[in-house]
Amino acid sequence: MDSIWDTHWDGRKVLKEDLSDEPLWPTIRHHLRVPGRLLEAGCGTGQLVQFLGKLGHDAVGVDYAASGLEVGRAANPNLNLIQADLRKLPFPDESFDYIVSFGAVEHAVEGPEAALRELLRVPTADGWLLCSVPCVNIYLRAALPWMVVKDWLRRRAVVRRMMGHREQFVFYQYLWTPAAYRRILRRVGFRLVELRRYGEGPSNPRLGCACTAS
Repeated sequence: MDSIWDTHWDGRKVLKEDLSDEPLWPTIRHHLRVPGRLLEAGCGTGQLVQFLGKLGHDAVGVDYAASGLEVGRAANPNLNLIQADLRKLPFPDESFDYIVSFGAVEHAVEGPEAALRELLRVPTADGWLLCSVPCVNIYLRAALPWMVVKDWLRRRAVVRRMMGHREQFVFYQYLWTPAAYRRILRRVGFRLVELRRYGEGPSNPRLGCACTAS
């Protein structure tokens, strides 16, 4: 997995200044309307850390990949960006009023539960988690049988050698139906307040949720 993220942010040099045109912005604006201590878990280059900081939040970003953090620090040296594993955050319990995590917890091969439990540990008792993950929609349902076969083939060393790939297959991400992800959140200990789909096209369907601790 390291090799994927080592090059993921190659070519990025600037941070987007205004994120109010993003699909999740109305949800972010509604649940984060009062400035507070905020953690972005899986911050990439830190552009959301920068944007929310300008809106009054005391924002810090954490990401496993040094490549994205380097882009963010070069673009804005004042950003508070830390390299860390989402499953072992370097913060005491109840450190934040808000946690935002968009496109992060789905990348752990063992599943999202360890990261979500850690994200349950660090918000205050009345804090919020805003999280998004890949979502199975009508387009992906139609393609699901082929996706399963393709994934199986990718894991076969013989097939990979035939295709000219010498490196070992590396897992990238999970995707869930809304019902399946709702069960995961509740099992971990979150109280789901809002769950909605966005990005409904075939290329990047997502599932956004707002949760508090149960």
